[in-house]
Amino acid sequence: MKPSLSKAQSNSRKAESRSIDKLIQHAEELMDRFEFDAAKQFVDRALVQEPENERALTLAGIICLETNDFDGARENFQQAIEISPDEGHSKYMYNGQLLTGMDAVNCFQKGCEIMEKKIDEQKNEACEAEISEMDLSSGFCSIAEIYMTDECMSDEAEKACEEAINKAIEICNENADAHALLASFKLSQNDPQSARQSIEKSVSIWLPSYKNVMENDSMEDPLEPCPVPYNARVNSAKLLIEVEQYEMAVEILDLLLEEEENVVEVWYLLGWLYKLKGAGFEKNAKFYLENTQKVAKSVQYEDKAVLEHVKNMIAELGELSESESEGEENENASENEDESESPMQIS
Repeated sequence: MKPSLSKAQSNSRKAESRSIDKLIQHAEELMDRFEFDAAKQFVDRALVQEPENERALTLAGIICLETNDFDGARENFQQAIEISPDEGHSKYMYNGQLLTGMDAVNCFQKGCEIMEKKIDEQKNEACEAEISEMDLSSGFCSIAEIYMTDECMSDEAEKACEEAINKAIEICNENADAHALLASFKLSQNDPQSARQSIEKSVSIWLPSYKNVMENDSMEDPLEPCPVPYNARVNSAKLLIEVEQYEMAVEILDLLLEEEENVVEVWYLLGWLYKLKGAGFEKNAKFYLENTQKVAKSVQYEDKAVLEHVKNMIAELGELSESESEGEENENASENEDESESPMQIS
C-alpha cells in the first residue's frame, strides 16, 4: 500500500502546481505579444519543475515552431502526445502542420476528436467555452487541405475532402475559410457555378467589415485590419477571378494594395484580371503588369513562372496596341480619301 502524503508534502505539491501554472500563464501572455524568447524562459522553468507537463511541452513546441526550430517543435509535440494522448487538442493541430499525407490527416483527426468531446462537455456543464465551434470547423478545414494537396491522388481523396469541408461548414457556417475551400474543391470538379456561389459566400462574411475598417481608418489592430489573413484574402481574389467575378475581385485587390503596396501578387492579379476583361481595359492591364515588374524588382521577387506570365501578357498587349494603332491609321487614311474624292462644293 502506498504511504499517504503528509499535509506538508501535500501543501508543497499544491504550491509547486500553482507555481507552474503561473509560469505557463506568464509564458502565454508573452506569446500573445510575440515575445517568444522571453516566453521560452518561463516555459523552461516550468519544465525544470515538471518535465512531463503537457501544457508546458505544447507551449515549448509552439515557440519552436514560431522561431523556425521545426525539429524542436516535433520533439516537444510528440512528447506531449505520448504523455497525454487524449487531452489537449493544440499539440495535435500544430504537429499536423509539420507532417504530410495521412500522418497529418490522422493528427488533425485526433485533434478534432478531442475538440468535439470538449465542446460537448462545455455544453453539458454550461461553463466558459475554451474551444469554439470555429476552432473545430478550422480543424476539419485542415483535414480537407491535406486531401486537396498531399493526398489528392489517393482513391478516397475526393470523397474524404468533400466530407471534411461539409463538416466544417455544418459546424460553423460563418467560417470563411471553409466556404473558400469549397470553392476550390468545386473548381477542381469543373463546377464553376457552385464555386462562384461558395467564394461569394466566403467573401460576404468578411468583406463588409474590412471595407468599413479601411474606409473609416478604424482598425483596432493596425497590423491586421481583417480577421482573415492577408494571404487568404489574396487567394479569395484569385478564386473570384477564376469564376469571372471581376468586380468583387477588383474591390478586394484595391483594398489589399491600400493596405500594402509592395505585394507582387496583388499587382499581378490586377493586371491579369484586366487582361482577361479584354477590349477597353488594355491600358489598365498594362499599368498593373508594368508595376508588377517594378515591384518585383524592388523586392527581389523570384517566382519565375509569374514573371514570365507577366512578360508574355505585356508583349501581347503591345501587339494589341500596335494593331489598334494601325487600325486607327487606316481608318484616318480612308476618311481622308473619302474627303478628297468628294465633289467640290460651289458657293
